[in-house]
Amino acid sequence: FWLKINKWWKSYVSVLSMFLVAASFSGCRAHVLLIVLAFVLCGGVDAKSLRRADSNLHVSETPMGDTAVVVKIYGELTPWQIKLLELYWNQLDGSGVQLAVLRDVSGLAGSDDIVGAVPKRLCLFGASACKEVPLCEVTWEAARKEFGNDAMSQPLFDSHHVDEAFHIMWWRHCSPRPMHTWLLESDAVFNGEITEFLSAYSNRTADLLGSGFALAPKGWWKIAQGMWRRSMDQGIKMMSRTSGAIKNLPVIPILNLDNRHFCAVDQENMDTEGLLFYQATVQRYSRRLFAMLDRVAASGMMGPSEAFASSICAAGLTLEGDEKCSMLDFAPLQNRYTGDTWASPAYCYFPPYNATLRSHCDDPEGVWKNRWIHPVKAFAADMMACP
Repeated sequence: FWLKINKWWKSYVSVLSMFLVAASFSGCRAHVLLIVLAFVLCGGVDAKSLRRADSNLHVSETPMGDTAVVVKIYGELTPWQIKLLELYWNQLDGSGVQLAVLRDVSGLAGSDDIVGAVPKRLCLFGASACKEVPLCEVTWEAARKEFGNDAMSQPLFDSHHVDEAFHIMWWRHCSPRPMHTWLLESDAVFNGEITEFLSAYSNRTADLLGSGFALAPKGWWKIAQGMWRRSMDQGIKMMSRTSGAIKNLPVIPILNLDNRHFCAVDQENMDTEGLLFYQATVQRYSRRLFAMLDRVAASGMMGPSEAFASSICAAGLTLEGDEKCSMLDFAPLQNRYTGDTWASPAYCYFPPYNATLRSHCDDPEGVWKNRWIHPVKAFAADMMACP
């Protein structure tokens, strides 16, 4: 009950609870409530907050329960990935957030026998101090069988370009159906306490949280090479820059197709529409968005990652009446140059972050701490360790 009231009251929850327990023995509940009410009315204590200049980032004290963090891994587990999972486990312990792993085991021993997705457990911290986390194993072949050849046999479709297939399989076969699910690539690293980032959005209701939203014009390689042809025939449409699809982006920028500036706004492109692209390395789905994706997949639709979930959400496919699917950008491209987002200077696709430079350790300008870094191509467990 208390967790649903205005967040500034939470400073008094523990005090009120203490008084009520004492009152139950003394028979003076009414007096206690009057004392507490007088205390509250005399002044308020502001909740702790962390703000960044784009004004969309606010760390609330809303509990993060009914939330899952799913780290996605492809192939064999490396010492670095185990270390990262243990780091997140320690940081999330006691927060109410469930840590889980979604692993593509295609081509590994025994993977041919997988049907659907297989729920298992993964032991962290070694056998003697084992902390188990839910593990969900999937394969591309199992995805093809689950969603059908028509949906999955499109040009250039594979496990690295169609993330939503594995996401839906996790939801169907392994998920506890949380209200919100963060999906993290294992080469995306939060340089700090991940709970600070998660809590910033614990009271945000957006169905899709991502970063770098932009309109991908027809020249984007995934469109040019035919990967979107079937989905667009089935109802996915281009969007305008002023569609209002992203809550905090009045005007959606155009994706820069120059690989050297892929995570920067293209100021010269005059296109006015495109598919709704976003950086899918760190993203959050709501329960409603998962249900939408599940239904469109059941109807035979599947599309490439980085624009499929956002396009389904923007189109409101399978929703009824006045129901809407909403989106929010936690690191807008147009704000990246200021350093005032959750993205570090190395949050794009290439080149890989050079951990040997230890930029994330020595941070005099404050642009690396409590920010996402991607891609971190590490193998050794201590690759990101700071002196």
